[in-house]
Amino acid sequence: MTYVDMLKSNKMLSSLNIILMSVVAVFSSANNYITILLVSALQRKSSISFFSLVGFEVVICIICYSCSNFSGYFIEKQIQEYLSNIRLKLFKSTFTQKDSVDISDLQNNSINNLQQLGKEYFFSFFTILSGMINIVMIFFTVSSINIWLSLFILITASTTVASSKIFSDKIAQVVKNESCAKGVLIKEVANWIPTLALTREYKKEKVVYKNILYQSSKLEDAKISKSKITESNNFFIDNISNIVETILLIFVAYLIYRNTLKIGVYAAVGSFLYSTLGSIKSISSSLSQIKGSSFIRKEINQKLQVNKAQEYKSLNDFNILRCTDLSVHFKNGETIKYPNFSIKKGEKVLLVGDSGVGKSTLLKVILGLEKKATGNVDFISSAGEKFIPNLDEIGYISQTSVLLPGSIRDNITMFSHDRNTTNKTNEYVKKMCFSVDISSFSEGLDTQIKSNDENWLSGGQKQKIILIRNSMFDRPIFLIDEATSAIDEAARVQVIKEFLNTSATVLWIEHNLSKKITNLFDRQIYLRK
Repeated sequence: MTYVDMLKSNKMLSSLNIILMSVVAVFSSANNYITILLVSALQRKSSISFFSLVGFEVVICIICYSCSNFSGYFIEKQIQEYLSNIRLKLFKSTFTQKDSVDISDLQNNSINNLQQLGKEYFFSFFTILSGMINIVMIFFTVSSINIWLSLFILITASTTVASSKIFSDKIAQVVKNESCAKGVLIKEVANWIPTLALTREYKKEKVVYKNILYQSSKLEDAKISKSKITESNNFFIDNISNIVETILLIFVAYLIYRNTLKIGVYAAVGSFLYSTLGSIKSISSSLSQIKGSSFIRKEINQKLQVNKAQEYKSLNDFNILRCTDLSVHFKNGETIKYPNFSIKKGEKVLLVGDSGVGKSTLLKVILGLEKKATGNVDFISSAGEKFIPNLDEIGYISQTSVLLPGSIRDNITMFSHDRNTTNKTNEYVKKMCFSVDISSFSEGLDTQIKSNDENWLSGGQKQKIILIRNSMFDRPIFLIDEATSAIDEAARVQVIKEFLNTSATVLWIEHNLSKKITNLFDRQIYLRK
């Protein structure tokens, strides 16, 4: 993610912006040069030449300001388009990763940090580019007046820009501190918001305020510190610029005194100098901002990195799932050790055990989601060889019922609406004892689910929707974690029976099952502490 990538993302806008900046620089230099001709016309007392030049200057100013405004609009358009693409890549990268997603971190990067990058990195790049084009045009224009004067401007410009590096490291640190403080505040709010009902019940809202306000004060301190360093940098650059301006005007006055330059040049040089110093200050400030944004760029670039693609083999070829020497170590010092076991293709296995023995954790280990696990989870092919499977082919139903914004039908079919899918949906709705539930909704399967927490949708209804969804899509392996805990006993038997009526391999966690249900499974694996 660099400014080169941004320029390549829309070459037409990039070319247009460079052209507009060049036009502004050319006409700005021309406008300053006209000052010499105006003074000369006054000295000659030529009113016709004077007013003609004034009219020409007005036209140049209109063109210059128009191009400048258009350039500002197109620059912002290009930056926001590129940031939108980066935001999409961030979401895609998040979608493909196996690790759990930190929502507050994603929010901070996709909103706050990207907008800060737009201002302090990409816009600063265009500011530097515009300033450099302007200085180059001024250099050539002033060279036509006096080569030594142009060299003096070039040297002082380079010196001033180089001096801006004095504060660059400090600016980088305060920008990093501000970004981190924003992220911590967002996480703190995200942690406390779900507890509002509980804190209201016990009248402990002061605890919420205290924790959130504490992190808010940290962000305020970071912003104040950033403002202090930034203003110190601007103060330093302003004073350097004032010294340069004084030296240059004295130098021009000396050349006029020696009759090397005309008196009109003094007025023009003031305009050239003002424009040059403005560009130098903008470049210096922008360089500091770009250096300051390096931490944010590095962080987002890391988020955009996608794991190198491995050659996965389809699970359709798997014959045995074998787990050996598995254990999981937790930060509190607890270690869960699992017995060695194998599951053959097509087997329906019930995983049972007391609470806390690590049944749910075992499913995450098989899925590759538990990073603290040791041991081996091997998938053996029909040829007896180990292979790296595509774990996305495993159907996983967790204890949490996750529903998408959309209709019940959308949640079952995952937004597929062809005739075969519709017929299949109606078939599974009947098989999974969901017909009575659907009839209670005025819009049936087309009833909209606005939120995962809608109180009109019971826990059992949510579980049925998720089980029907998984039944609709053929998976070679299913890992199921208490998927029927909220379904009444009569429907529970039928639902599990229908779900197990498949050639898929199933490893199912469930509590308090009747003997009628346990008999539906081929065997049980019992976990003990």
